[in-house]
Amino acid sequence: MQERGLKPKVTSWNGFISGCVQNGYFEDALDVFNRMMSFPENPNVVTIVSILPACAAKKDQNLGRAIHGYAIKRNLHMKIHVEGSLIDMYTKCGRNDYAEKVFARLESKNTAVCNEMISAYVNEEKMDAALGLLRSMKNNGMEPDEITYNTILFGHARNRKKNEAYELLSEMTKMGLKPNTVSFNILISGFQQSGLSYEALKLFRMMQLPSPSWVFIKVPNVSVRPNPVTTTGALVACADLNLLHQGKEIHGYIIKNHLESNIFVSSALVDMYAKCHDISSATKFFWNIENRNTVSWNSLIAGHINDKNPKEAFELFNAMLVEGHMPSLITFMILLPACSDMAAVSLGRVLHGHILKSRNIEVNNTLASALIDMYSKCGYVLDAKFVFESVGTKDVNLCNAMISAYGMANNAAALFGLKEIGNFAQEY
Repeated sequence: MQERGLKPKVTSWNGFISGCVQNGYFEDALDVFNRMMSFPENPNVVTIVSILPACAAKKDQNLGRAIHGYAIKRNLHMKIHVEGSLIDMYTKCGRNDYAEKVFARLESKNTAVCNEMISAYVNEEKMDAALGLLRSMKNNGMEPDEITYNTILFGHARNRKKNEAYELLSEMTKMGLKPNTVSFNILISGFQQSGLSYEALKLFRMMQLPSPSWVFIKVPNVSVRPNPVTTTGALVACADLNLLHQGKEIHGYIIKNHLESNIFVSSALVDMYAKCHDISSATKFFWNIENRNTVSWNSLIAGHINDKNPKEAFELFNAMLVEGHMPSLITFMILLPACSDMAAVSLGRVLHGHILKSRNIEVNNTLASALIDMYSKCGYVLDAKFVFESVGTKDVNLCNAMISAYGMANNAAALFGLKEIGNFAQEY
């Protein structure tokens, strides 16, 4: 447009920015916004609402605050959509204190904005504040929606508050809202991740029953069926508890409902069979997956490692490379300890080489610690030291790994030659 002598209108700029953000091109969105400002073209409410999610995604708090300042200067900040986007941006940048200030200044609040603030409280594990805002909404004539309740359900499940979660489900129905599949997915996943795997499986089974059978959580007239997300959560719970029989029952449900083609479900099945030590079934199902991904490869590789079959695990790793799949950080975190156990430094060096060549893997403190552990257990402390010195910002765990490496080599005196370890010793 500019080459033809045409000046883009604000709507054109907004379209570019919004399109970039919706497709995940956040850097491009920020670049278009900067070009818009230097053109110059004054942003409007739509521009502000469109660009703030890019700041949130990139956790660019400084730019977000600058846009907030611009909105105040142009008197755009009191618009409800702008305030909601500001709250979302600040919470995702880890500044809930700023989000609370924006929320407190809002003269007219709606359910969507309150949901943003409730989400911030839940993510910060301030459940009392989240529940207080829910009560305030009801007292002020605002109607909470499914998002409101699902957000708080997530907080309860994550904190192992199953009674409170079930009471909230019952409250939803009294408010005229029906718990949906998302509600139960949140509970099953939250219970499983917080160590209540039996409760997660109990809910999964209940979802397959007629609603009158749901007496124990007092949620009448609700009809929800497990979907791929629900099923994946239930399989993970079976893997946690080593419940092979129940896992096979869920596999039957998956076949009956034609869910096997979902890559998340199929990967969870491989993981369940492997963790339940039925490596034969895990392997058989794995090779029947048409769209294998890194997660499914990792699941079977880990299964062979846990089943004390490192040779098969490394053969799988080679097959993974042949099929063109890129190993992830988790792949190497699975395989490096196996090199230590076998004292196979040659295999460890091969893995280290793949890590250094990989464009999508950064040698962070966790991965560096695994490399140091592998080299030291294989008797190669100088290689361990090389890994240690190659890491820029070191944490306590990494220093502990290096201390342990020198301890194995009976060379504690060399510790004093490492400045970083000396600095940590002074701090702790």
